[in-house]
Amino acid sequence: GLDGARYEWGDEKPAPGARFFKCLALLNGPSVVGAYSFEAMPGKTTEMFVKGMIWLRKPVKSLGISPFSSMFWFGENTHPKPYDFRPEVHDSDALQIELADGTHIWRPLDNTPGQLRLSLFEAVGMKGFGLAERDREFKNFEDLEANYHRRPAVWVEPITGFEAGNVTLVEIPTGEETWDNIVAFYQPAIMPTADKPLSFSYRLQWLDQHEPGKLAKVLHTRRGFVMKSDDHEYVIDFSKGEAQGDKPADWLPEVALKITTGEVKILDQRVMKNNETGGWRAFFKLDIPETTNLLEIMMELKDEKQVISERWM
Repeated sequence: GLDGARYEWGDEKPAPGARFFKCLALLNGPSVVGAYSFEAMPGKTTEMFVKGMIWLRKPVKSLGISPFSSMFWFGENTHPKPYDFRPEVHDSDALQIELADGTHIWRPLDNTPGQLRLSLFEAVGMKGFGLAERDREFKNFEDLEANYHRRPAVWVEPITGFEAGNVTLVEIPTGEETWDNIVAFYQPAIMPTADKPLSFSYRLQWLDQHEPGKLAKVLHTRRGFVMKSDDHEYVIDFSKGEAQGDKPADWLPEVALKITTGEVKILDQRVMKNNETGGWRAFFKLDIPETTNLLEIMMELKDEKQVISERWM
């Protein structure tokens, strides 16, 4: 752990024919102490069932439950790209969250030199979250050794102890692919104490990807300057999905764009059919003043009032 905590491991020998194997761990550190149980079932989707109980020996600024890390060096939304023969280099390309009301959030990862980014997403009654590697095309990576196009996604499904808190995303700037620079975890709103432990349990899935039901999912995130100007243009590709039902061939959804933080002027927003993917391509252009240091952008596709896509953030 970051505070010098250490695990002591033990295991139970599986019975003949058992689907799961089990590991037990004691957590011991200057700030925290705890006990864990990990049950794992290998397969095409490797499933784990995790139970834990932790006590804090002293107050801490941040406590991460179900933490995991990944790597993002550069991708389709990176400018400028490193001088590398590969088009993209990352283990994950987005943070994915499913909220209690059925909203699916897709937050593309980024790596900006010199900028440590900390993003918090309120997750009361959350159904799950994870880091996803949705890009499965070898041509987008061209790496025969690391096989980045086959990196698994991970999905956390809360069971107990996740009633109120936030999902925290940490993006650490990096200039290479060696180190994990992406961290995601759940931070509870109420911290445990020395006499009131925090008990929690969750399922962990290592899989190809967690699908957002019938919603159109984000396929690609790209950005750049509008030709002969310093206005910013974002181009987001979505799959077709099924939430919009049967529509005429020339039907187009609406682009619902919202700026939640920062001053900006929206110049244009529209959507067109993407005949190459069978889905939709959404565009929007922004005039960003020099005084704006941070923008938080939210966009989704709608059929009148019905949301038919993931929420791109």
